Amino acid sequence: MILQFTKSEFDTVLGALRYYQRGGMGEPSNRPGWLQDIVCPTADATSLSGSDIDQFCERINTGDKEPELLAVLRKLAFEASAREEAACPCSLLDAKDRLARATREACETIAKVTKKVKAS
Repeated sequence: MILQFTKSEFDTVLGALRYYQRGGMGEPSNRPGWLQDIVCPTADATSLSGSDIDQFCERINTGDKEPELLAVLRKLAFEASAREEAACPCSLLDAKDRLARATREACETIAKVTKKVKAS
């Protein structure tokens, strides 16, 4: 099933999922009965956990561009790490700092790419 959403519908659905997640609704015991009936309408139905909701929201945000974004993330992290390593030999602590910086740079790039994907 493929659904088309307006920007405001998309933002509302994503916001509702994040609100549901933040409220701990990924745990069945945290849901009121009426919500449990919607999320698990049959005895054999299973619902998304908090981490499943997070992954689902990321898929919604990136659409079919997720593999492309992951490739960009890996490439940027590798390049940033190589730049740092070429600049100076370092200790294990420095390596952790380099990895944190590379991850931060990659996340910033992914945020920019995601905005472009959403806009298109």
